[in-house]
Amino acid sequence: MTLDKCPVHQATPGRRVRACYWKQWRKAKTRLKKLTSLSVSARVARGFALSGKGAWRLSMTSGVQRALSIEYLTAEGLLNLEERWKSFASLRRTA
Repeated sequence: MTLDKCPVHQATPGRRVRACYWKQWRKAKTRLKKLTSLSVSARVARGFALSGKGAWRLSMTSGVQRALSIEYLTAEGLLNLEERWKSFASLRRTA
């Protein structure tokens, strides 16, 4: 089974975690402060922080992805599922 057919992809769990972070930051003021502290410019962060869109939709926007990147989430303790899948490759049987 190749990585293309891998049943776990990093995009969906990463998106779910980004949406959870966004929901934790309830107020626009908090969202603005957190995004700017995670190296998003104030002008771009203001647009996302004041957006009326939902957490799931905003979790795929460029600013939120830049702030809550896979590297950042991995440093926070999120497992990288693609690497985990590859680590078990030798244990999978082919016959």
